[in-house]
Amino acid sequence: MDRKMLHSEDLSLQKQAIKRIEMLIHMMGSHLSTYVPKLMVLPMYAVDKDSLQAEGLCVLHFFFQNNWYMAACELRKLLNMRSEDVTSFVTGEVGLDMDVVSSLVTSLLTGCAEESRTSVGQRLKLVCADCLGALGAVDPGISKV
Repeated sequence: MDRKMLHSEDLSLQKQAIKRIEMLIHMMGSHLSTYVPKLMVLPMYAVDKDSLQAEGLCVLHFFFQNNWYMAACELRKLLNMRSEDVTSFVTGEVGLDMDVVSSLVTSLLTGCAEESRTSVGQRLKLVCADCLGALGAVDPGISKV
């Protein structure tokens, strides 16, 4: 149902779908990793739509907090595919809420600083560093990092 709502022409239905996706991610908790590829398609679709970019990034950030490594890998793909849009977000050219960018940068820095004793933890650090590199320089005057 959320997928149909997200693909609807009605912006209010699309935004409602994004909120439901976020609730679903929250409810799945520890079982989330099983469904990462299927779930990531929905916020990625939202980010591709100009009218839903901010909401899509918020869901990606929420997803990122719940499943670091898988979400970081998907975020890296998104940042590399949409590098021009990312530059517009980070420099403040686009009317995106800078709290989202600040929160994302904070999460990525936390991912880089995580103490890791496993190979997944080491890969997480590298992926987070790649994401920060893809974001580029964030203007400290407009971000809250």
